[in-house]
Amino acid sequence: MKNSAALKGLVLIIFILSIIFIFQYTDLKKYFTAEILKTWILELGPWGPVAYIVIYSISPVMLLPALPLTVAGGILFGPVGGIIYTAIGSTIGASIAFLISRYLARELVAKLLSKKGRWSELDKEVERRGWKIVALTKIKFSHYVLASSVFMLPAIVAFVLFSSSLLDLFSGKVSKEFLTGLFLVIIVSAMPILYKRMKKKSALIIVDVQNDFCPGGALPVPQGNTVVPALNNYIQMFQKAGLPIYASRDWHPEKTRHFKAYGGLWPPHCVQGTKGAEFHPDLKPAPSVIIITKGTDPEEDSYSCFQSYDSEGKPFAKSLKEKGVKHLYVGGLATDYCVRATVLDALKAGFSVTLLIDAIKGVDIKPGDSAKALEEMEKAGADKTSLKDLRL
Repeated sequence: MKNSAALKGLVLIIFILSIIFIFQYTDLKKYFTAEILKTWILELGPWGPVAYIVIYSISPVMLLPALPLTVAGGILFGPVGGIIYTAIGSTIGASIAFLISRYLARELVAKLLSKKGRWSELDKEVERRGWKIVALTKIKFSHYVLASSVFMLPAIVAFVLFSSSLLDLFSGKVSKEFLTGLFLVIIVSAMPILYKRMKKKSALIIVDVQNDFCPGGALPVPQGNTVVPALNNYIQMFQKAGLPIYASRDWHPEKTRHFKAYGGLWPPHCVQGTKGAEFHPDLKPAPSVIIITKGTDPEEDSYSCFQSYDSEGKPFAKSLKEKGVKHLYVGGLATDYCVRATVLDALKAGFSVTLLIDAIKGVDIKPGDSAKALEEMEKAGADKTSLKDLRL
């Protein structure tokens, strides 16, 4: 196994270096210009399309750029033939590259990454997020071929339509095909930008990590302080991704029906302006973190962040929608009360939710309350993840 992986890796490296050398340091590269290919292929008559497909098929493993060949296809065969032959050649080429990568490189890469525990992580990442480094993973070859042929087609259509009328353009004639192709090229080029804007935007929600809910506070959650290191890591992750971060706080008046003395369940806690209402000292929210406040109404319990407001008095849900947020990652205190209420309200409001299971703790007034809350949130539609599995 070890020798086999090393040998295949060596063969692959030699092959790549050989191709690079041949095309960089010999005259072979000059024969792959669009004009020379056109002359050569037209001389082949009916075999021209076959030759074009063969050249396109081997171009990925020879590290040749696809765009000049696609343009050549439009010029040589027109819009219909160019699209058909380019689609066939590009699919075959992608398939050959896939097979070479899988059967020459997979074992070597698996061996190198397994030492650091990254190989299984890579396979899981492909399952979660799509076609990243697919040839080195367990994605089925047939699935790859189908997906490649479908998702390459829009760009092929755009560039072939555009290029099929280039010769007319050089003669001073602007055809409908050229304008259509130009429009499609612009659309295809803009698709990554549009995708990023349309992609479901996420936000991190840190629920009530305040002194009174941590050991030594007025209403401590057992080991509540242990969520802080994980939350700090999540804060860094979301900051790097440029995603919104919200931190909620209970901010009760001295007299409220939330407290036992006035008909509620709880001892006084997180009273406005007190040390117990401050965030845990080890929590490191950046200046960009948006503080949302709840529990200010003496007539309400206000467990959920969806009963909170930002510093300008804007409701939490409205703030999320204005920022385009559609997915919430929720951590904090306590699992069986404020976290639970926030998650369930978020799902009812149409947000998707992922619970950060390594960054929550429950108060468990009744044994098993936290477990029941987790089950309830999952049944309502919440997902779960942890720091080691999360990729934004």
